[in-house]
Amino acid sequence: MKRHILFVIDSLVGGGAEKIMSYLVNGVNKEKYRVSIYISLDTKIEYEISDMVNIYSSSNQELKTVYDNESDIKLKIEKIAKFYNIKYFTSNNTYSKKREDMEKFLRDIYLSSTVLNGIIQKEKPDLIVSFLINSNLITLIARNLFQFDIPICCSDHNTLSSEIKSLPYPFLYSSVIRLLYKKSDYHVAVSEGSKSDLIKFCGLPNKNIYTIYNGIDLGNVKKQSTEQLDDDITEILADKSIRKIITSGRLADQKNQSLLIRAYKKIQNRSNTKLLILGTGEKQEDLQRLTEKLGLDVDVLFLGWRKNPFNIISKCDVFVLSSDWEGLPLVLIEAMSLGVPVISTDCPSGPSEILDGGKYGILVQPNNENKLAEAIAKLLSDNQLRSELSRSGKERARNFSLEKMVDSYEKFFATVIQ
Repeated sequence: MKRHILFVIDSLVGGGAEKIMSYLVNGVNKEKYRVSIYISLDTKIEYEISDMVNIYSSSNQELKTVYDNESDIKLKIEKIAKFYNIKYFTSNNTYSKKREDMEKFLRDIYLSSTVLNGIIQKEKPDLIVSFLINSNLITLIARNLFQFDIPICCSDHNTLSSEIKSLPYPFLYSSVIRLLYKKSDYHVAVSEGSKSDLIKFCGLPNKNIYTIYNGIDLGNVKKQSTEQLDDDITEILADKSIRKIITSGRLADQKNQSLLIRAYKKIQNRSNTKLLILGTGEKQEDLQRLTEKLGLDVDVLFLGWRKNPFNIISKCDVFVLSSDWEGLPLVLIEAMSLGVPVISTDCPSGPSEILDGGKYGILVQPNNENKLAEAIAKLLSDNQLRSELSRSGKERARNFSLEKMVDSYEKFFATVIQ
């Protein structure tokens, strides 16, 4: 008899966790497992999902098993807040902004939870696996509202304590997460560093946390790296006299591309170099203004989001990750698999585990533009070091294959589904 796994995630648009979800639901053995996905927020899908996977979203109105009028919803929100001892109530004379934000937050969570309950009643899954903070909260609140007896596994793909500080209302998330995460049956961490953070920040018991490293589709990355380019960047990539430094990721505070831009400014003898930045995000205008301020707007190229970034990354000399925090950055592994030598900040958590403390790439102190500039200059000038890291990085990337990741999850499923 097939066991049924219901996955819950905010969206399937961009992002490392979303990519991992697509890999996982497609790769799980369909002879052993039936698979469904509930997309709790954005209904758009950018990754290919097998026809054998059922997909639900919050737009499925008929699945809202409890859909009350506004006054009833408000009472339920207050009940949720009171149940979890959230500091929600304010004086009668003051309707604070904090309360307004919390009410919207809890209302969205509540309504998404009713849809999830409808899916559960219809599908009767054997295990629920949720990815990312919001979907973890939706799943855990749904259980407490509707009292279903199905094991829940939550999964975070960043260092949780750092990620919460970057959210619009960290006071909301911090209090709710600490209360709710303890109610999950299991938790998957994507690195040993993120596992330690969960234990320290949330007080989760070690025995309930499983570390499963993210994996990449090595064959597909290699295949995409050979696809032909058809835009302006082709000429620069083909010019062997230009050294190309590249980074890829969402243009956001977490990724700290401003650190890389400032470090690039400090590199001596950079007249024959270009800095390529792949990705889009809320910090793009700020980053472009920074390059203009530093007089780098000709040498720093913003390439936007690419469905296939690998035919660009593979033709560059150095890949740099300048993040303030991570979980287990896929893009670092992807660059290594293409033979591109890598430099990364030694941020919490993931890069040090991928690079084995600096054995397979260069680690530098986070938020230190001088050290980052020195590392880039060293790697650009040392042909032997680049060659060594290119070879060893390729070998190391094989430890983070899609097949290993799916196999680890299937072993986990077999352990926890009775």
